Amino acid sequence: MKFNLFKGVHFLKVLAVVLLILLTIAPVLYIFMGSIATTFKGNITIDYTSGMLLLFKSVLLNLGAMVLTILFGLLSAICVWVFLEKYAVKIALGILMLILLPPFIHTQSWIFFVDKLNSFLEQILGVALNFNGIFAVILTIAFSYLPITAGLCLIALLSIPSELSDMCRIDGGGKTAFLKIYLPFLYPALCIGGLLVFLLSINDYGIPSVFGINVFVLELYSRFSAGNSIYSVFLAGFPLFLLCATIMALFGFYISRSNFSFSTMKCINPFKKEKFIKTPAVFGLVILVFFAIVPLFNLTYEAVRVKGAIAVLANSVNEISYSAFISILAAVFSFIPALLFTYSFYKSKARILFLGVAALPFIISSPIAGLSLIKMWNTPLLSFVYRSPIMPAIALISRFAFVEAVILTVAISRLDKALIENMALHYPGLFRFFKCMAQLIWKECLAGILIVFALSMGEFGVTLLVTPPGYQTLTIKIYNYLHYGASEIVAVLCLFMLVVMLLILLLLFLLLKGEKNE
Repeated sequence: MKFNLFKGVHFLKVLAVVLLILLTIAPVLYIFMGSIATTFKGNITIDYTSGMLLLFKSVLLNLGAMVLTILFGLLSAICVWVFLEKYAVKIALGILMLILLPPFIHTQSWIFFVDKLNSFLEQILGVALNFNGIFAVILTIAFSYLPITAGLCLIALLSIPSELSDMCRIDGGGKTAFLKIYLPFLYPALCIGGLLVFLLSINDYGIPSVFGINVFVLELYSRFSAGNSIYSVFLAGFPLFLLCATIMALFGFYISRSNFSFSTMKCINPFKKEKFIKTPAVFGLVILVFFAIVPLFNLTYEAVRVKGAIAVLANSVNEISYSAFISILAAVFSFIPALLFTYSFYKSKARILFLGVAALPFIISSPIAGLSLIKMWNTPLLSFVYRSPIMPAIALISRFAFVEAVILTVAISRLDKALIENMALHYPGLFRFFKCMAQLIWKECLAGILIVFALSMGEFGVTLLVTPPGYQTLTIKIYNYLHYGASEIVAVLCLFMLVVMLLILLLLFLLLKGEKNE
């Protein structure tokens, strides 16, 4: 028995599809078609020689960061698996949620940490570390995205079939058993985590810009700031777009043909008494200590030293309020395209293609995403929206609605199909059906809203381009002070943001802790 979610409300169905396209992929398609048309007219000539060289360097840099993040994640997961096996499931959920921490928190924390370390080294040895350049970028990216690889790898360890665990325990385990039996089960988690880290890091220029490293996406922003047309900047960034689209296609192909399941996380560690596993576990413990202590201790220490910490927050009330306002709008209204995506995804036969198209705003670089929004919304018909304070919220919806869509898709996929068909039969009508559905997956809906809110609060690249004059988000203010060297103000604002994110993470943990095996 099939049900039609929009039966009897065809006008709403058409309106919903228009809203879905307008709020998500329309800006990207608009700038793409405009760039093609302008190119055919011969109004744009692009020299890809220098740009391709910089793209190649950016790829190498982010590949290095990806490899280091995978290594850190593997060691961290082994540490929890060996020393904290009893609490590993809850820790895995907590680690994954830590990805919501904005990267600039780790950036500033490591700057503070190295400054203190240099002061100590100068007093003792008369030398200092040069924490700048490529090494600083790779290390900061690795710690910023560590929750992705560590969380996925830990869940993979806990999801290994219990039969294999029992077999290894009976046979005595050993290094060979771990390398030949357990490690292959971790490859999907490591590959997926590594690809996500690469896509996120190569499309962002926040961390490299702080450490004085020019990367491809930063060059795109510089070209726009120098007065180049939006179409020329889009075409200059097209090779990166093709690279990310190719990686996303391979990602989807891999996921669709693999048995990558986290349905049961009850695997017992048969190697916890083995000596060979203790060494990587200790290294993982050191990594986790640095990951936790460096941001929390350094930001707290620097903020406490600031005499006018309250005054700093008082002077940032406007930025805090505005950031919260647009983030709430983005989190709540992302629910609309997310729900429409979920419905369309299940109705579509070409799900992988549909998923790839819907993910376009999420995988393109921040400058291109911002420029596409500018080009579409800064028109006579829509200029009143473009110049309004809600424009950054629209940009955030376009950027993160896909995240909320994935959460809702997973939540609905867990429901029994017979239950959904009965709901459609006994609760006809769009709004009655959605009301009943919301009662079944309200935790996931609320979790999606909280996650998008947290991501929106920490977003920098897109909001920098579309925020109207007279307004400033807290993230933009923090990055501005990072470049100006006002470390005291940055410490207070970063600590405030860290507290906000930790409160959101606590709410998410309390909300989802009962769903850990689902």
